[in-house]
Amino acid sequence: MPKFTLPEGISLHYEVVGPPLVKKDVHTFVFVHGGPGILDARSYRYWDQFSSDAIRVLYIDQRGSGRSEDPKDLSTLNIRQHAMDIHEFCKKFNLGKITIGGVSQGGYVSIAYAALFADKTAGLIVCDAEAKRDTAVRVDAYRKSLVKFFGQSSEEAERLAALVAKNDVSWDEEEYAELGKFYSKAGENFVLVRHDRTLRKFFCEEFGLFDLTPELSKITCDVLYMLGEYDCVHPPVSARRTRDGMTRVSSMAYYEIEDAGDPAYADKPLEVKSLVDNFLLLILNKSSLSSSDVAPASSPTEKAAGENNDSFFRPSL
Repeated sequence: MPKFTLPEGISLHYEVVGPPLVKKDVHTFVFVHGGPGILDARSYRYWDQFSSDAIRVLYIDQRGSGRSEDPKDLSTLNIRQHAMDIHEFCKKFNLGKITIGGVSQGGYVSIAYAALFADKTAGLIVCDAEAKRDTAVRVDAYRKSLVKFFGQSSEEAERLAALVAKNDVSWDEEEYAELGKFYSKAGENFVLVRHDRTLRKFFCEEFGLFDLTPELSKITCDVLYMLGEYDCVHPPVSARRTRDGMTRVSSMAYYEIEDAGDPAYADKPLEVKSLVDNFLLLILNKSSLSSSDVAPASSPTEKAAGENNDSFFRPSL
């Protein structure tokens, strides 16, 4: 299995779908997995489909996750360090300006990368993520989504919302498993690889501390921002705040996908594919690379995708 060794000696596992790293004139789309200490790239095969002759999809298991090594220093398990690790990889293989994207914690890392390395970022895809967690907003989003989207009673919604408040900066495996049933209707097939130190560092500390809000104005690339309108893990209220903080981006395409949870592509895979296809085509055209093999996607069908209007967003539920 391919490995990359960071300057400090930590070995990271990576996978390439599409043209190999040595092939020139290929744009790199780095997809960053979420679920630190639990998941790795194998849980996100949906994103393989965006590879082509002109685009490679690159997955890197974050330090302390999946098939990558654990760091000895727990303080290096944080959002910004993960972004810097990706930069080291891209620098080593001379990948130039990349598109970076991710879901949930992978979205946090992607936002951090686009802010820290604006001159190395052609495009940013944020899927179901935000710049800062807000427990009160998350609790309220769970209440609404459980009743409106998942058909739970008000009493059950209140019980589960209390678990969200309790577990926002802690880790109870049974309670997280119960909450996980109400992320999306479609559900996902995850490959679980336990790294307990990483898991507890993020879920009991980092997720409650990180705040990328001050960095948002440093992002200057094109941005595609998507989430489900009933995403209770990364609520639309928090997403809109993040979007509004990106004041210097080249373009912003923001969508709250109707009748979708977390992640949006689990419930609406074709609609999200259309948005991503069109965004990557935009990046290729701007990069002056050959994009003849990437066919323009048809317009998404749900209202939340609407016209590709940079200022589009749905009102609060």
